[in-house]
Amino acid sequence: MSKKKAKKKKNNKENAEQQAPRRTWQWDYRLIRRGVVGLFCLAAIILSLYWMPAELHYTITQNYVLSVDEAAVVYLKVILPSSNPYQSISDPEISWPGIWEVEPHGRLDVLRLVATVQKGESVEAEISYKVNLFQGLADWTGEPIRSDDLAETAAIPSDSTDVLALAAAMTTNDSERASVRNFYTFVRRDAETVAGGPEAQINLLVALSRAVGIPARPVRGIFLPNNLPFFSTQLDGDKSLNIWSEVQFNDAWHQVDPTRAVAFFQHNLFGWTDGRHLTYDKPTKLASVLGSHLDEAQADGDWQETSDGAFPFTAWADLAEDEGHLTRSVTLKKTWDGRWIMLFSAVVILLVLNWMIELDESKRLHKYQGSDDDD
Repeated sequence: MSKKKAKKKKNNKENAEQQAPRRTWQWDYRLIRRGVVGLFCLAAIILSLYWMPAELHYTITQNYVLSVDEAAVVYLKVILPSSNPYQSISDPEISWPGIWEVEPHGRLDVLRLVATVQKGESVEAEISYKVNLFQGLADWTGEPIRSDDLAETAAIPSDSTDVLALAAAMTTNDSERASVRNFYTFVRRDAETVAGGPEAQINLLVALSRAVGIPARPVRGIFLPNNLPFFSTQLDGDKSLNIWSEVQFNDAWHQVDPTRAVAFFQHNLFGWTDGRHLTYDKPTKLASVLGSHLDEAQADGDWQETSDGAFPFTAWADLAEDEGHLTRSVTLKKTWDGRWIMLFSAVVILLVLNWMIELDESKRLHKYQGSDDDD
């Protein structure tokens, strides 16, 4: 080997040894930078899914098939949610071979369907409507305070000695919000001391509020599943309706749900809706409407089908008890979820920033290597 080649080989080896620590440092720098970008992506996921306000849209489809062993006029009444300050019900589509009409009942809508069915035949009702909910602060004004928002009942003993003493111990002077916060925290943290499950917890929160003159009421509704957009989900139509509360303080009504306050990095639902609380009405109102439907059904015939669970309904006909048959299914499809759009946008922005940093680093490295080659 010539002296020139040996010298060049030695210089290349020395350059490689000198550049090795620099390459190691550059590699560590890339790992650190990608780790930071990964943490930002994780933060974007958490913020987008559990924190940032967003609209959520659903399509709910209820399907009823009624068949008879003898010719009869069949009746079906379905209780539907209606629009209120923090939910919008729109675009109803009803497929039914007979006649139908909608009867408003306060915060509820009752769909009444009637059809004549021949012996051995069946009729099908398909009821579809859109539900738009909002994830964010649920407060509203303009709704009047009614006497029963402050009244004592058997389920809500707001005037009992124990409730009055407990409320007085947690009341903060000159701050309705702070007082309700204390009631909320007590019910949420000490839920195991409240016998009777979620309904008893909500009734206690309402009783504590009413005990100090703060209007409050329990409400029933459906806690919708957190499914992915554009995928249909079959819902269990026989499960019980959920319960939460609405409390009025600082001249505004607020949605308050201490029974669902442990979701990962999610707001504690004190005055906050997660876009999954679909409200019907107060339990007493719902029970009254269902009771009137059942009275009407019992007066018209021996065959009745009814459900006071999720998606309540009553069906009946002037038939013997075993001559009518009904099957029901409920399908939910989430058609829009603003949280996923925010998540996708945040991740794309972070990836583009990372790509720009990598490109800039690559240009600097190429420029440095070019200067070494010139030397």
